[in-house]
Parts: sequence; C-alpha cells; structure tokens
Amino acid sequence: MHSQARLPALSFVAAGDLATYVRTFQGVVGAGGTRITGDAARQVLMQSRLPVGELGRIWELSDLRKQGSLSLPEFALAMFLAQSRIRGKVLPDVLPPAILAEIQAANALPPAVAAPQAMLTPQMALAPQQRA
Repeated sequence: MHSQARLPALSFVAAGDLATYVRTFQGVVGAGGTRITGDAARQVLMQSRLPVGELGRIWELSDLRKQGSLSLPEFALAMFLAQSRIRGKVLPDVLPPAILAEIQAANALPPAVAAPQAMLTPQMALAPQQRA
C-alpha cells in the first residue's frame, strides 16, 4: 500500500474543489509527498492568470509556517483563495479565525490521520455568504 497525501475535511472548501486540489497536489509532489515547493506551487497558481501581486498575497496567507513550501492543507487554502478571487471575492487582509484554526489543526495532524476520501464530506459546502 503506497502512502498518499492526506487531509481532514476543510469546511470552507466545496467537496469537488477539494478533490481537485488534492489530485493536483498529488500530481505535483508524487506518492508520499507531504509538501509542494514554492516553485511548483507558483507554477500551479500562475495558471489562474491572477495578477502577480495577488498571487503573492495568496502565498503570504497560505504559507502559515513560512517555510517556502506548502503542506496539503496550505495548498488547498491557496487554491481556495485563488478560486475565490477568480469568482470576484476580495482577498482578506488576514485569514478568518475559523479557517486559520482549521488549517493549523490539519497541519498538526500526522499525514496518515485521514485518507483523501475522508475529507469529502457533506459539511464541506461553502456557506451561502461565501458563494460567488
């Protein structure tokens, strides 16, 4: 049985979006990878065609550990923020406390805590005020 990227449910990300983010992450870091490099994440995020300044802000908000690479929860956050911006949302100055707490909790878990399928739960629908 090979190891794969794992992540608990993130309530602020729609299930379909999260599944896409996990597949993208796994495709870049490979089986068993736990972090995506800054360069690799940049290549993925540049596909959004957002202005470089906004992408830099997304990176600042997402690289919680300030390591120059992103864990799967941080990558999912970066992708969520990019998609939110594409949908017309304004980037926050700081992460909402609930989102920050979820990412920090997910980062604290060992990689084998939950399989990617476990994160695809009904609670992941975006709240009405967050929908585009």
